[in-house]
Amino acid sequence: MTTAPRAVPTIKKSLESVSRAALPAPTIFAEPGCELIGNMALFHEKQGVWQNWKNAASFGAYSEGATYVLTMQDDIDIHPGIIDLIEKLIPFHPSVGAVSLYASSLYGVIPGIHKVRTSGFWGSLCMLFEVSVLRDIINNPLAGTWKGINPTPIPSEVIDDDQAIAKILRRLNKSLYVVVPSPVKHTGSVSSIKKPHATRKLYPEHYSNFNVPILDQIPLADFQEITTNEQTPSWLVGTSATLKGESNGTLQAS
Repeated sequence: MTTAPRAVPTIKKSLESVSRAALPAPTIFAEPGCELIGNMALFHEKQGVWQNWKNAASFGAYSEGATYVLTMQDDIDIHPGIIDLIEKLIPFHPSVGAVSLYASSLYGVIPGIHKVRTSGFWGSLCMLFEVSVLRDIINNPLAGTWKGINPTPIPSEVIDDDQAIAKILRRLNKSLYVVVPSPVKHTGSVSSIKKPHATRKLYPEHYSNFNVPILDQIPLADFQEITTNEQTPSWLVGTSATLKGESNGTLQAS
């Protein structure tokens, strides 16, 4: 989990949500000025959005025994039954690069697991990766040279981690999926980089019902195949990818 100082702190409620969902307690990678809480690595120098995501991702990807990694931001509320969904999604088909467990309504309202174009991806609040793919992302040359959509030469000012992840997945020829309705809620009204989340006004959130079992809300095609529904906007094109295997592996949260 990554965190940074906020005018209205959200991390304690996010950690409570993680605990309610029976997920592993995350290691927290914190920018200077954050309150010490949980299992935290507190940096003395500002890392920036992209570098701190890489810090958390690297920790998870190289944690002993981990086969899947869940990366999280500090302003989320997680469906209490999300682990049931994760256990049905893994092991990933080799074509799958990542599944975003947060999906804005800009990705439509048709329930399912939907493939999205990696160009213009929005929303890296809570993402599930297989460790070998996550290592490939971290070690990709673009990860070291990424300067943001509006490039900046200052490493600690580099943002747009969702765009970077998506671009690298495209280079790796891996697919990106989102879960609808979203089993993760976005709780921060103002981001940690002091910018209002204006996108939320344009695309009202379509969240799952936290009082209803998650698997009752999201069709998984017998829990073995990603749905193929084609939706609007036009960049949502579904493709079939079978998720088969013997073991669900071990989850590492970071």
